[in-house]
Amino acid sequence: MKLRFFIIPTLAILVLLFHAGCKQQETGNAPVPSAVAPKVMTDAFQGASSALQQGASAIAQATRRHDPEAVVALQQLSQQAELTPAQRLAIGRCLPAALSSAREAAATGNRRAEQILKQYNASK
Repeated sequence: MKLRFFIIPTLAILVLLFHAGCKQQETGNAPVPSAVAPKVMTDAFQGASSALQQGASAIAQATRRHDPEAVVALQQLSQQAELTPAQRLAIGRCLPAALSSAREAAATGNRRAEQILKQYNASK
C-alpha cells in the first residue's frame, strides 16, 4: 500500500518532466512564421562578421517584404563555412517561412518565385 503512494506520484512527476523537456526542445528547433523570422536572423547573427551580418540583414528585409529572393539568400548564406551551429539553426528555422512566401508568390503568377522554387527543388 505504501509503495503505491510512492510509485504513482513519482510516475506523474516523471511524465511531467519528460513532457516539459520535449516542449522546450520543440520550440528551440521549430520553424518560425515570417513575422518572426527577421528577428530570429538578426539575433543569431549579432556577433558575426560584417559580411554575415549583411547577409542576415538582407534576408530579414526580404522576409519582411515576403520577397521570394529570401530563399536564394538563405541558401547562399547557409553555404558559408564560418557559420556557428546557432546560425545554421536560425537559417533552418527561417527557410520554411521564405519558401511559403515564395509559394504564395508563385501561385499569384510571380515568374521569379516559380524559378526560385524550381531551382530550390532541383538542389535538394
